[in-house]
Amino acid sequence: MTELSEDVDPTSSMQIPGPSEEHIKQFDPIARSRRREKQLPSSRYRFRPPRYYRGPLHPHQPPPL
Repeated sequence: MTELSEDVDPTSSMQIPGPSEEHIKQFDPIARSRRREKQLPSSRYRFRPPRYYRGPLHPHQPPPL
């Protein structure tokens, strides 16, 4: 095994439990968006593919045809 340096936290975020079933059932993103007084601008969240293909390793890829 490798030893951890002092900068690395030995505890992991994977050890904490996930959300409870009650919390999951209460989560309703559609109702939350309907309660919003002012709707979000649609153009801000719309995907616009890149103008040029920048290679397979670039994080922004055009949608598949």
